[in-house]
Amino acid sequence: MNKPKRVFYVLFIASVVTNIGSGMIASLLGVYSKTLGATGLQLGVIYSGISIARAILSPPVGKLSDARGRKAFLVFGLLAYTLISLGYIYAKTVYGLIVVGLLHGAAAAFVLPVAFAYIGDITPEGKEGQYLGTFGISLFVGWAIGPIIGGVIADLFGYKEAFLSMGILSLTSLIITSFMLPGGRIIRKSKNPISYKSLLKDRLLVVILSVRFLHLLTISSLMTFVPIFAKSISLSLSQVGMILMLNILVMGLLQHPFGRLADKTNRINMLVIGGIIASAGLIGIPFSSNFWQLLFWNMVMAVGSAISFPATNAIVTVKGRDSGMASVMAVFNFAMSAGMAVGPLIAGAIYDVMGLGWVFGVLSVISALGLVLFYPYMKKSPSPSF
Repeated sequence: MNKPKRVFYVLFIASVVTNIGSGMIASLLGVYSKTLGATGLQLGVIYSGISIARAILSPPVGKLSDARGRKAFLVFGLLAYTLISLGYIYAKTVYGLIVVGLLHGAAAAFVLPVAFAYIGDITPEGKEGQYLGTFGISLFVGWAIGPIIGGVIADLFGYKEAFLSMGILSLTSLIITSFMLPGGRIIRKSKNPISYKSLLKDRLLVVILSVRFLHLLTISSLMTFVPIFAKSISLSLSQVGMILMLNILVMGLLQHPFGRLADKTNRINMLVIGGIIASAGLIGIPFSSNFWQLLFWNMVMAVGSAISFPATNAIVTVKGRDSGMASVMAVFNFAMSAGMAVGPLIAGAIYDVMGLGWVFGVLSVISALGLVLFYPYMKKSPSPSF
């Protein structure tokens, strides 16, 4: 097997395993926090802390990865994942969960942006949508399997055992990466690496980052508040896990076909159409009264996000090829992390003041309005790659 293929397959397997654990934590953390007496705003702070730490560290880690290679950063991040996952077992208060979440987010900054940059290094020109879309399946498959496994373990044994399972999965991913991923320097150096300040002068990149920020702000309520809403209509943790699993699994399985489509059609139009569909799915959630209705609206969200993600990833990969792959991916990850940080805070405040049902509607409207406002700027892009 040649080196690029080996890199792809090893990172794909490691990403699936790691994200199974992350999906388990994300789907259980909200319900577990409520058992410790967390308010809606405190719940938002717990989830936001993970994203804030990841957002702050991703740009400097990405820049160092561009200069010094990828593998060492991935190994360090996965080792930290393994150790930090055990912290959830011993965090007995809301404030303890906030601290563990911050450490969790810091570890994540060494994993996903660097892994995506590594894939970007081996991606042939003109196939950005296909490669990044296919690799994206690893995230969604992991996130899909994680909630159902976590829900079943928590129902049968308890939260502590579910958190311990995440540590075991992170350790497995660490072993795979350490022994099977090729070492050495990065495979492809950027043609014209530039500073973060220069990157942010690129109008199209800033607009794409803004749209992704708003989209992640919207869907950040999925893992945080869908489980709480599901419990409010008397669904079990296993049913919650099933809904989240199918949502993310559908999203993941559609990454490859929509990734191929992104290489053949207008990527900006795909981004906008997918974002609007996802927002429509989110706004329908509070009108659900049973398992099947909640599942339906989650499926609508899944299809919309599946359309949007590969197109966005392809655009960013084209940008990264000229300006530093990990640097661009880190800025991109910063925008996503910032959306995931701000979303739970806004959602938590809405939950405390207006009620659970309003959380989904308000965030959905914010995301849809953002797409409408930014679309004229995206259409002005002169590049045929978009």
